[in-house]
Amino acid sequence: MNEETNLTMAVVTAWLTSQGFTPPPEAMASGETVVRSTDNICDELADIADLDPNEVAAVMLEKGFALTFPKSGRHGWVLYR
Repeated sequence: MNEETNLTMAVVTAWLTSQGFTPPPEAMASGETVVRSTDNICDELADIADLDPNEVAAVMLEKGFALTFPKSGRHGWVLYR
């Protein structure tokens, strides 16, 4: 991992933990989900670091989060509480 990837992993992991989001399958039983786009995550963390959206997406994939592309148009990462 390069320095940028380490920073992105640390910041995104801390954010996920602070928000109570758990990667599947641990939290799937709760049934409570939130959908956030990569840009939403980057915007929320903009005060902490200038994160590259591709790095954020790579971290989300590595952590096991899935993407959703519903017909309603709200696509993004499925986050479980």
